[in-house]
Amino acid sequence: MKEFRAHIQTAPLGVLFAWFTGVYFIGTYGFALLDGTGRLTLVTALIRFVTAALFGGAMTALVARQRRRDGGVETTAQIATALKTGSVPKGADASLWVPALEGRRRQNERAQWMNPIVFGVFTALGVWLAVQDPTAVAPWIFVAFFVAIAVFSIVAAKRLVRKIDVLLAQVDSTPVTHNSAVDSGEIRG
Repeated sequence: MKEFRAHIQTAPLGVLFAWFTGVYFIGTYGFALLDGTGRLTLVTALIRFVTAALFGGAMTALVARQRRRDGGVETTAQIATALKTGSVPKGADASLWVPALEGRRRQNERAQWMNPIVFGVFTALGVWLAVQDPTAVAPWIFVAFFVAIAVFSIVAAKRLVRKIDVLLAQVDSTPVTHNSAVDSGEIRG
């Protein structure tokens, strides 16, 4: 699984678009089968594919934006690895790493208060659907799923904020080396 995640992090945007589109298409069709509305006619297949392509395009645009902000795909992959391992690689450029890590920190701080609201609304919707048809199993699966995701996302966001603080301290304590002739004083005017 680690190799798969590493491949996805460094994959070309076209591969990511196909991945996001395929997962969304298969996931929505699987849910429709679970819900009992899974007849796949040409029209429903076309609608599902168009919505999957829109979702895939939006997710790919988000990944491309994040990669640009981080300074490229290699830096994005290095930051993801650093978040997993808890250590910044040697020679990390503070001008790229500090803004990227601070952005992720802000994102996770927002997630700590926003995720309970978002997933609470989805949980309430699942309860409402379950009350409408008490014999249906799918709404209760949704309720359990969204409660679990809400709890997991809050715990994960708090852990990531702590990890990011450690990484920021490491980046700040990394000595800056100057290799140019101007910095060493060899050029005289």
